[in-house]
Amino acid sequence: GKEGWKLTIDNKAGRRLRYVVASKGLYLYLAELKRNSAKRRKLIEASPITKRMYVLGFADGDGNIQKDGLYIRLDSTSKRKLCYVVRLLRDLGLKGASRDRIGVQRQAGRLVMIRGKQFRSKKNVYYILLHTDEFLSKVGLTIKLMKRRKGKG
Repeated sequence: GKEGWKLTIDNKAGRRLRYVVASKGLYLYLAELKRNSAKRRKLIEASPITKRMYVLGFADGDGNIQKDGLYIRLDSTSKRKLCYVVRLLRDLGLKGASRDRIGVQRQAGRLVMIRGKQFRSKKNVYYILLHTDEFLSKVGLTIKLMKRRKGKG
């Protein structure tokens, strides 16, 4: 059979994600989205569903439910990306989402302990806390976040 077209996506950490796409049309579309951030944003902002899916994906990777269960915390080393997520949350009707509520958890240059090893952080880590109930009602939860909510993940 046909092998397909290989699409490689590098994330900011330098890790390469490789996909084999069977459709040439889909490959060309994804390759264009990879190159063109304006088109990516247009796709994300096309509807409330795509905004919601983007926010859920972000929360899966960079979100946690606090131990008391009252808040969901979203973290990022990119304040710009976190501001973008906040804008999407506002579009979805979360009144508690505001750029003014973005804080700095850890400043660049600070010593941190990760899995028993000491590191010096290279970037600031920004965060926002959102009420879990409001997040649930407007965005929902993924299986990964539900497991974290129940203390299993």
